[in-house]
Amino acid sequence: MSLRVVVAYRYIFATAFIAPLAFILERKTRPKMSWTVLFQAFLCGLFGYVT
Repeated sequence: MSLRVVVAYRYIFATAFIAPLAFILERKTRPKMSWTVLFQAFLCGLFGYVT
């Protein structure tokens, strides 16, 4: 098996395990989603992280 496949499986399994835990444990501390937050997330995804 290719090293890239092993790394991909590693990330997939880690995400599948950690994401539900994060949603359950931190569901009350997340901020409400507003249009401003969505727009900022869209811009960050469009232009990438700029320092």
